[in-house]
Amino acid sequence: MAEFKPYPLIFVVEAEHPRLRYTLDTVLKEALGFAFVLQTPDVPRPPGKIPYFNYSSEPIPNTVSIPCDGLLYESHIRPQGSVEYLFPADSAENSSFPAADPFSFFFYRLSEYAAYQSAERDVHDRYLVTNTEPDLERLLRLLEAQFAPIYDPHNLPRKRREFDYEITIDVDHPWKFRHKGAKVVLGSGLKDLVQGRFRTLAERVRYLSIGKEPFEVFSEIKRICPAEKTTLFFLVAGDHANDSRFSLRMPAYRDLVQQYKDAGFSIGLHPSYLAYLDEARILAEKKLLESVVGPVHRSRQHYLRYRLPETFTYLADAGIREEYSICPPSLLGAKTGLLRPYYWFDLQNNRATTLRLIPAFVMDRTLQQYLKMSPQAALPAIKSWVDQVKKWKGKFVLILHNETFSETGEWRGWRSVIAETVAYLQRNES
Repeated sequence: MAEFKPYPLIFVVEAEHPRLRYTLDTVLKEALGFAFVLQTPDVPRPPGKIPYFNYSSEPIPNTVSIPCDGLLYESHIRPQGSVEYLFPADSAENSSFPAADPFSFFFYRLSEYAAYQSAERDVHDRYLVTNTEPDLERLLRLLEAQFAPIYDPHNLPRKRREFDYEITIDVDHPWKFRHKGAKVVLGSGLKDLVQGRFRTLAERVRYLSIGKEPFEVFSEIKRICPAEKTTLFFLVAGDHANDSRFSLRMPAYRDLVQQYKDAGFSIGLHPSYLAYLDEARILAEKKLLESVVGPVHRSRQHYLRYRLPETFTYLADAGIREEYSICPPSLLGAKTGLLRPYYWFDLQNNRATTLRLIPAFVMDRTLQQYLKMSPQAALPAIKSWVDQVKKWKGKFVLILHNETFSETGEWRGWRSVIAETVAYLQRNES
């Protein structure tokens, strides 16, 4: 039997550049399953079963031209306002591609190029997000429609991606009242009374009388969330007002983390509020968590704060392999336009990395705090994004907090939303 000979897509390029290689690896190989090779114009091009694709600024005879903006052959970062969002470029007459550079558009969105150009941030020093549409998924389908009829008849079937999901839970405050001391609980109770927070006051009284701690939700999380599909990120230290008062040096906190570990949940690091610009903090907090659960390779930044390229460089150097902070804090949707994991490209140092970014599309605080949604309004909004991610065969990632399961305060009525969301995800996976 004759040995099968594959026929990869062949791209004639000006030079092999890190940006170009990263983009084609992400788009063609990882997302669409196409094998491809790059060659320069000086290499002979004998006629074959698959045409040659010209991705360069110069016309090349007997090739199919793809509009090329030139961004993927550069090593610098262009000034703000000099990069057109859709990268208009003149198409050659023999090109079936639209008059825009699809690969530059993909790279621009995925690398968060605009974040390097602008100093504009929100109150938590987070990059501003205005577009959360899955535009890169739409672009993938357009590219697949161009390449598949040429590639598929001459190659083995490509690996098809299927819909997947993951539930992630940030544990910022493991307890609302417990382990805070009687003086703190009583003093805060007096403040609740003066400020008219009677529901919270009732919770304090219930805790003081029968020991009912609202944020101890291990049994609820275990009942609702399948352990093999759930990662918990623990805030283990910190000295900022936006951090917790609890440290993982507390025996009770260590026991709590171990309880989740023993139940089969994945454990990740939730670096403290100031750690995003402090490599030493990240290392120390990771070491502290590892003293309880062993090696840790996942993280999500507290308040979704990160600075490019510093934060992701620190995390990768600390041994983090999967990072979960790519999520618009005040909107639902895809921060970088893609509905699946991808590798981070360090734009400032112009290099691909092995740090895997796992984007999330819905966060509980976005629904309740930023969008002011009731539990009844939130459920259809969540399901709508589940449907979108399934349509594009991506990975739906949901961000929750342990207090969202508590049925107390602003989270009253939300536990059933979580339970129905998880059930909906499970039905869609099967």
